[in-house]
Amino acid sequence: MSRVRSLARSYRADILAVVALAACTAILIWERFWLWNGLAYLDIPTFYASWYAYMGEQLRALNVPGWNPYLFSGTPFAADPQSGWWYFPAMVFFTVFDPIHAYIWMTAFHLLLAGLTTYIYARMIGCRAIAAYIAAFLYEFGPLSNHVSCCLIHVQLAVWIPLALIGVELSVRAPQSWRSRFAGWSLTAFALSQLFAGWVGQGAYYGAVLVAIFIFVRTLWS
Repeated sequence: MSRVRSLARSYRADILAVVALAACTAILIWERFWLWNGLAYLDIPTFYASWYAYMGEQLRALNVPGWNPYLFSGTPFAADPQSGWWYFPAMVFFTVFDPIHAYIWMTAFHLLLAGLTTYIYARMIGCRAIAAYIAAFLYEFGPLSNHVSCCLIHVQLAVWIPLALIGVELSVRAPQSWRSRFAGWSLTAFALSQLFAGWVGQGAYYGAVLVAIFIFVRTLWS
């Protein structure tokens, strides 16, 4: 009976933590994009919003955006690693919504993804709910929250790292069977694929090295 009560308290704490993260994310989005007019800041109108909007327009027309005729008198698009092609959040949100709302919803998605995956990972390694919440809050609302209005590639790198670590942790903890570990390694592979699509080059290098070191240490520890 005490075990059941303990689990119930744990679930309530987890639900409260998730709700608190969602509420704080909504407040930040409101402050950044309505109060502060963050959509008119630095690279958003000149690069990210315009490029992703073109990609969404082409996807709605069921076209592969191989060429952008509106920039530099024409330039490759899908072949450009910064275009957002194969970066699934950009492809989905900018296909479904108009550019302004797409950027806002995509930003909220990234922040929530960073906070929730950090919370899940902290809980997986034994942190109590309050400690996991603090870790998630610091990761989501630290420098990451400022980069949504200036340096989106930093966001497109950082938000996938906790998910990659979760996949590694699941794989290491799985029973001694390749089938049971497949889901964990697949999760890590997906996170890495989005990390590479989000910031190819320097960011992808940093992210891959971090995950590789964690895999080495975690498997050696096991």
